[in-house]
Amino acid sequence: IDQVPAVGHDFTVSLTDLLGFPLLLVGQPAPTPVTLCGTTNACRQGVSTILTSLFAPSMHVVVPGDPAFVGIVFAFQGVDLGAGGGCNASLFGVPFRTTDTLVVTLR
Repeated sequence: IDQVPAVGHDFTVSLTDLLGFPLLLVGQPAPTPVTLCGTTNACRQGVSTILTSLFAPSMHVVVPGDPAFVGIVFAFQGVDLGAGGGCNASLFGVPFRTTDTLVVTLR
């Protein structure tokens, strides 16, 4: 994340160290991350209710200047499709690994 996520401002969330094709998930944080396969932290889903997803390594977010947005919480997580070191292809037909989940509270 490149800026403080605040009402009336914008910020960009970027995935780094990708080996495959990027998928960026945005939604509500999972109360407890879900392990997707037998590996350790390389395949844990930290976004529970997915609001949007995009095949891109970054997402620019513009936060409206409405104070009603203060306190809203979002979770961002990347999925590195085709990358090794995570889950094998048996789950979704392609190997993948997940990034850590970034939880953001709008200020």
